Amino acid sequence: AVRFTVPGASDVPGDGTPRKRTIGTQGLPATIYYMAVPKHTDAVYRRVKLRNATGAPLLDGLVNLVADDTFFGQNQLVYTPQDGEIELLLGVEERITVKREMVERQVDKRLLRDRRTVRYGYEITLKNLLTQPVTVSVEDQLPVSRHDAIKVRLEAASPPPGEQSDLNIMKWSVALRPDGEQKL
Repeated sequence: AVRFTVPGASDVPGDGTPRKRTIGTQGLPATIYYMAVPKHTDAVYRRVKLRNATGAPLLDGLVNLVADDTFFGQNQLVYTPQDGEIELLLGVEERITVKREMVERQVDKRLLRDRRTVRYGYEITLKNLLTQPVTVSVEDQLPVSRHDAIKVRLEAASPPPGEQSDLNIMKWSVALRPDGEQKL
């Protein structure tokens, strides 16, 4: 059980209609990071990660997101225990761009033992139009074959991904200078 003490006096009508009352406001130190999944969208998302240091659990409900007197909007908060980690979406960061384009497609015309080789090359370009350096987490995925006769492999990546999962999800952490650009 959790008990919250509401500061000050508050009138609650006895007619059964729901009422909202602010229990309090709490500032939490946050780590802002940026995430891009260019295979699915050309948007770069601003996200925030923080720890519940309020001394009490955070209940389900809407939360107003404010940083440096700037209102970012509302987010749906899920139940978070004391010292639990919270991750919230702060929307799209328009000043960081990402573009994924096919730069190579080769089809081997020879059929060798009823096999054909098809090669694809993609280039991901990130640009930072902010006045401060940022780090962007970029995720991309190689296709996953559903047939044993079809083999998919990564021949080269520059720079190589920092992580690659069993489902062929590749992750990079890209540091961008102000007005900087990086190609993967």
